[in-house]
Amino acid sequence: MVNPSQKRHRAVKRRYSPVQRPNGNRIRLWALVRLFKISPSAIAKATNYSRPYVARLLSPRDECNGSAEFFRTLEMKLPEVIAGRTGLFLTCPAVTVQRVRNVLEQMPADEVALGAMVVDWGGAVHPEPQTKVS
Repeated sequence: MVNPSQKRHRAVKRRYSPVQRPNGNRIRLWALVRLFKISPSAIAKATNYSRPYVARLLSPRDECNGSAEFFRTLEMKLPEVIAGRTGLFLTCPAVTVQRVRNVLEQMPADEVALGAMVVDWGGAVHPEPQTKVS
């Protein structure tokens, strides 16, 4: 008979396992993906690894650290991945036609003659075609 002060405990169902910290390559990959807004699909296409494999590397809950071969391949293809992304990293505001005209008017005449510009109705600036004077 069990003494009431000595209660039975249930068996432990889940043991303690320390959480492994992600390796440095995974942390750098996370930073690049967040900084440049790169999709897992773009990384998968460039490295010829599956998208689920890349998604596992990007998941903070998965303990997959990735192979050295994957990170070597990504290192070589990284400029292509960054160049091929659809979102812009830097935003450049458009310049109004009036602002371009004001800048051209403030330039000395010899500089304007060397690099004459023509502004079309859409606001784009084009170099003026050089005409021959005989």
